[in-house]
Amino acid sequence: MAQHELWSPGPDQLRNALSIAIASWNAATLDAWKPGTTAETDALRRSLEAAGGADPQAMLVLFEGLLARKRTLFADDLRAVGKWDVVRSEQGYSLSADGYLPHNLVQ
Repeated sequence: MAQHELWSPGPDQLRNALSIAIASWNAATLDAWKPGTTAETDALRRSLEAAGGADPQAMLVLFEGLLARKRTLFADDLRAVGKWDVVRSEQGYSLSADGYLPHNLVQ
């Protein structure tokens, strides 16, 4: 792919890419709901290590980068992503998602 070309995935490729981003977001968020624990991120890390795939090390690097980004840029956003899907519109594909916040965290 030339440097100036955009990645133009189909809906299934986009869903696959978004699934790791959303799983990472939710793991960091669920851990934030229970300060002092990393149970969710640890479980997802173990799952990625065990999954194998084409390049498990690359998946772990991506996961760690997404965790760092969530914790650095969005630490105050305690919403978890619930139901989500890739939606096609005239402009292309977009993400449709529900956000959830436990009642005890609503301010």
